[in-house]
Formats: sequence, structure tokens, C-alpha cells
Amino acid sequence: MHLGHVATEVLWDYLQARAQRAARTNALWVDVKGKAMHTDWLYRMLKRLGKRAGVPNLHPHRFRHTFAIKWLEADQPERVLEIEGGWKRIPDTYFATLGEKHAAAAHQRMSPADRLGQGDSGKPGLRQRQGKSRGRLW
Repeated sequence: MHLGHVATEVLWDYLQARAQRAARTNALWVDVKGKAMHTDWLYRMLKRLGKRAGVPNLHPHRFRHTFAIKWLEADQPERVLEIEGGWKRIPDTYFATLGEKHAAAAHQRMSPADRLGQGDSGKPGLRQRQGKSRGRLW
């Protein structure tokens, strides 16, 4: 997984501060005394911060989920997201979260019926005749 520049700098700063405190543990996350954090520390901390900030249901997985949704909304390659997220297959719930608006926009771009008669240029082709109303069945 890759990190952005800001996250890399913040993590580096943390690791420098951690090295001064945590000489006797291999744990990544340590408290101010240098002891390993309890396994649910991050979860509890995010819940507390979320409550303070007015963000309901804040938890570690929400960041991963939000990243994946933003990636998909930006029409970035799904295969790259699988690699970045460590998935063999992107969870269906992520696609479901994109919802109706995203699906409608994608359909509008790719609709086979709307693209009838368009050449490679995307300009109207021979099937669209002047004076005829499109979409009429009679």
C-alpha cells in the first residue's frame, strides 16, 4: 500500500518520537510510557474523536471504505484499487454504496441505445434522421 506525502511525513514523525519511548517493544502503536497500545485502542480513540467532531459511526474501517468509494467515484481502475487495498476482489458493498446517482451517470455515458448511430467520434450517425422524434415506438 502506498501513502501520500502528508501521511508519510506524519508517520515518520511518529516513528521518531516512538523510538525515544518504546525501546522494549516491537509494537507500532505505543502509549506515552512506551507500552504497546491495547488492540482496540485505535477503535476507541476514533469513536471518541468522532463523537467530539460530530461524525457518527467513526471507526478505522470507515477510512478504508471511504478511500475505496472515492477511488471508484473518480473512475480510477478497479484493479489498482484491489492492489492498494489488498483485496482479491473489491467488496460488493463498495459498489452498492456508489448508489443510483453514480450508476445513472455511468449508464448515461455508456448507454448502447443512446450511442446507436455514433461513429468513433461520438457524433450522430446515419440512424438519426432529421424531423423524426427519437424514442417513439410508433
